[in-house]
Amino acid sequence: MARAIHNESARTDGPLVSVNCRALPRELVVSEFLGFEAGVLRGSQGQPSKFELAHGGTLHLEEIDALPLEMQGALLRVIDTGEVMRLGGSRVIPVDVRFIVSAATDLERHVINGEFRADLFYALSRISLHLPALRDRMADLPLIVNATLDRLRRQSGRRVEVST
Repeated sequence: MARAIHNESARTDGPLVSVNCRALPRELVVSEFLGFEAGVLRGSQGQPSKFELAHGGTLHLEEIDALPLEMQGALLRVIDTGEVMRLGGSRVIPVDVRFIVSAATDLERHVINGEFRADLFYALSRISLHLPALRDRMADLPLIVNATLDRLRRQSGRRVEVST
């Protein structure tokens, strides 16, 4: 869904950067998001932030409910200011990023339980889409299969069918 939104937007010529927040080791989350200057980590050459990589495009944060509270504050700051500063850095880097976030759980419940920042939830929930699981919308399956078959036919130049 994030790719479709990005591809149909005015930012389609910009990058689409997807980050699975649950897949990042907790101790590396901040350096992965904010990036770092050369020499900050032993033997490192530095790394741009995810915000810089997505500049002019879209940053898709998958499973945002897994983002640690300390990184939620840093994310909110970037959303509010449009600026990022790498770890060990001394310069502010302006970034122009559209955020698309997804969660497999109810973020409002996480806010109530104190596991997700209410101010970040508010900043991210300007437009909210609920996409039910495919098992709950079986009528969509033929459309998805046919679209996939059409794409495979175009890519391969061959006849592609599904047998039952």
